[in-house]
Amino acid sequence: MPIADVVSPEVPLGPARPQAWGGDAFRLSIAPACLRTVAGSTFYLTAALLRAPGFDEPIEVAIDSARGIQTAPLPAPADRPTFRVHIDSASGTERRILTVRAIAGSRIREVPFHLDLQDLVVRLAEPDALLAAGGSATLAVRILRAPTLEGPVGFSLQGLAPNSGLEASFLPAATLGDSTYLRLVAARSAPAADHSLIVSARCGEVLATSPFRVEVLGPG
Repeated sequence: MPIADVVSPEVPLGPARPQAWGGDAFRLSIAPACLRTVAGSTFYLTAALLRAPGFDEPIEVAIDSARGIQTAPLPAPADRPTFRVHIDSASGTERRILTVRAIAGSRIREVPFHLDLQDLVVRLAEPDALLAAGGSATLAVRILRAPTLEGPVGFSLQGLAPNSGLEASFLPAATLGDSTYLRLVAARSAPAADHSLIVSARCGEVLATSPFRVEVLGPG
């Protein structure tokens, strides 16, 4: 089954202060500018259009066609053009660049979207966690795997010092599915600290990692 990921449903339009247009009739942006995913996956890419005061010509937005990638526009507000993007299951591991293009008459704006195709990707529901001494937290961890990658995926956490006062475990520690949970427990005596950690997922010789930050508020 395809794996769907929502990418940037809310794209910031920039600061509220007056824009310095410098002759531009409109601007095009996407956020994030890159995505790591796997073959066989589907995601939704949303762009943002910002018009100069008084510019009301129609703007057409499209994504350039590319080998092994299918795109389709979805119903969306005119200033939030959204596309469904599907990666063919036969695609290999590679880096690709898609061009998002906006056209209004003779005016053209282009933004590159960087696509990093891997055999295995690990993602955390939250990029960081905040714990009080004596507290705990459970975070969802999701994996995406290419159709050709079979077997159990095991999980581990790197960077946790022995004297951190933190204990970490994955439930389950390995899975044939697509998710697990990271359980963090801080001892009552855990000192205040900021921990930069790495969550790893391994399937055979294939390794995927994701940075993770834990802040512990010390006792008292």
